[in-house]
Amino acid sequence: MIKGKQKRGVKKVEELRVDMRERTPEEQAMYDRQAQLMFKLNHTMPRTPEYMAVLKELFEDRLGEGSYVASPISGAAMEKLVIGKNCFINSNLLAMSRGGITIEDNVQVAANVQLI
Repeated sequence: MIKGKQKRGVKKVEELRVDMRERTPEEQAMYDRQAQLMFKLNHTMPRTPEYMAVLKELFEDRLGEGSYVASPISGAAMEKLVIGKNCFINSNLLAMSRGGITIEDNVQVAANVQLI
């Protein structure tokens, strides 16, 4: 993974290595739960109270007020994906978030986007 820091208009890039063979039992349980929640979200009628509850459970406090994510959604390390206020994420998002992904306020993301 590549993680960047911006300083005076120049972006310094640092490499972040993740060895998926070295997960703790707690990390594995969290990733299993996220996979189950994504599956449930992807198989729930959109824009219903049940759908919104699963969306909130998946993103917890990392989903801004007035934001919506259309299913299906897939990815990894969803605990590192932050979505700002009043955002619309269209269907078929792939978010590989190990290095962290932040979507600022008032952003729209097209369908079939991959954030890696």
